[in-house]
Amino acid sequence: MSTDTAGAPAATGAAPAGGLPVATTAQVRARARALARRHRGPFALAVGLHAAAALAGLAGPALLGLLVNEVTGATTAGNVDRIALAVLAALVAQVVLVRVARLASYVLGERVLAELREEFLDGVLALPSARSRRPAPATCWPAPPATSRTSPRWCASPCPRP
Repeated sequence: MSTDTAGAPAATGAAPAGGLPVATTAQVRARARALARRHRGPFALAVGLHAAAALAGLAGPALLGLLVNEVTGATTAGNVDRIALAVLAALVAQVVLVRVARLASYVLGERVLAELREEFLDGVLALPSARSRRPAPATCWPAPPATSRTSPRWCASPCPRP
């Protein structure tokens, strides 16, 4: 059996040990691209709002640098006040854009997850009931050290001994 870089069994698209099918990396990427295409407008809106929020975040430090330069040089109080108001406006713009961008991302995420959930349930309900109701094999943990005060029961079902 081949393994991926994390040491887990590599996905082959076949049912592992008689279980449910597992998607390959290529299948997952293709599915993600299809989802992005299907939700192109909301996805572009969310990405655009996050980019605008990032740009608004860059305005504050630039304006603060300008404010320092103006204060150290010969300038009027009115000029300093205008720069300070611009810093405040950039901060408010960033806060509003971040809030709206997060909201757009949350709405998009909920729609995509609802769609995936419905497709998953449709796929599970299409399987024969014996295959979808079969329990997963038990996971056995290594025995605890002799000084451990944990429960003596380590598996919910009998584990094969090496």
